[in-house]
Amino acid sequence: IEVTDRSQPSESGISTGDVHAFEGSPLAQYRGETYYRLPAVKPSYYGWKIGASFFSVGLGGASQILATIMDLTGNEKDRSLIRAGRYLAVSGALATSALYIIDLHTPERWYQMMRIFKKTSWMSIGSWCLASFGALSALTAGAQFLEDAGWKKLGRWTARLFQFPAALAGGMVTLYSGAELEATNLPLWERAYPLLPALFAAE
Repeated sequence: IEVTDRSQPSESGISTGDVHAFEGSPLAQYRGETYYRLPAVKPSYYGWKIGASFFSVGLGGASQILATIMDLTGNEKDRSLIRAGRYLAVSGALATSALYIIDLHTPERWYQMMRIFKKTSWMSIGSWCLASFGALSALTAGAQFLEDAGWKKLGRWTARLFQFPAALAGGMVTLYSGAELEATNLPLWERAYPLLPALFAAE
């Protein structure tokens, strides 16, 4: 990479000169402190698809949790909100899965992530959490559909059977986004440890 900045670094290698010759690179507009004329912090490799997936999985997980709470504590007037929460949960799981798969370098090999479970890999943990949340949310939404179609008693009892593990999985996926960011170890996010997952879930 050709660098036009000619300012000399200090003995520590740190320079405050502008680095603006990274043509076609996200670093092209960088104007901060440099280390041997290179930015001290690499730019984030997360694009819009991952940002959108963070939003959709958080929305879906929170919707499932709220729908479960309302089903336990609400009344008949809350049925429309419960219905919306369950359908929104499965929609969020589907949208997030699609965004994650599209963002893979080899999207056609998405199934490889489900072959094994690695407790030391945040991607493996997240994949299984999302798969569990999607499956349980689909079962809960299917039971809601039975209720909407006229099988009221069967639909409600079936939904209550699956909504508790679905809500638990929803809590896990809402926490996961923050944990994934922490695992990247970028300095700005690392300073938020250990509160970043809780912050993502709360938002």
